[in-house]
Amino acid sequence: MIMKERINQEYHQLKAIRKEMEKLASAYNRFTDLAEQKRQREQRIRTLMGLLPYDQHGVPISDIDFVQAGESHIRRVRALKQELPIWKAIREYLRVTRSAKVAEIGSFLVAVGFMRNVSRQAIESAVKRHPQSFRLAKRGKDKLVSLK
Repeated sequence: MIMKERINQEYHQLKAIRKEMEKLASAYNRFTDLAEQKRQREQRIRTLMGLLPYDQHGVPISDIDFVQAGESHIRRVRALKQELPIWKAIREYLRVTRSAKVAEIGSFLVAVGFMRNVSRQAIESAVKRHPQSFRLAKRGKDKLVSLK
């Protein structure tokens, strides 16, 4: 008799748990969706920060708030720039321009201080290693890169 009561109690608790889980499912799914969007945006911010140009003193020139953030922030941005793979830098540039010649991409990477020198071969290699992200087309004698 006691075991039967215990089974009955467990069953009712399980039923209540399932009912509560059904109520929370929509909010939980929304939370996980938002958490993924947050992660993606944080990654994009890190990528973009790695592309910020600097003045001769190493201070990012695109936003005065970075100057107010202090030296530790500047060091973090420099570290991001060093850790950023070339293909991600190219992807961010193409998100703005939609498409660009290989030479234009190289000029951009040098201008923002991402690389001191960048070869056409390095850009083409990065693009070819990530075919899921890029399309490489030949227009006349120029090679044009765009996002897929």
